[in-house]
Amino acid sequence: MRKEEIRVTDSSEIAAFASLHLKIPPQPFVRSEDGRIAWRFSRDISPAIAALYTDIPVPIWSFIRELKAVRGTIFTLKRAGAGYGKTL
Repeated sequence: MRKEEIRVTDSSEIAAFASLHLKIPPQPFVRSEDGRIAWRFSRDISPAIAALYTDIPVPIWSFIRELKAVRGTIFTLKRAGAGYGKTL
């Protein structure tokens, strides 16, 4: 039985996961459908999503730092061109 992957395209959700220190490592990739950057998780993240939407306070500077890192990843992957991450 193949494990189901969960894909997230919202960079602010990825930054929030990192800000909450939820220990769920995402893998960025370029979507073949439209060339946009997304992240995939190889395990269940529903507890993390539930935690995200229960209004847990996160220090704004922590969130901004993580969002900058996520956006940096997006720009790096876009600059890398079509050869990186097109495994799907």
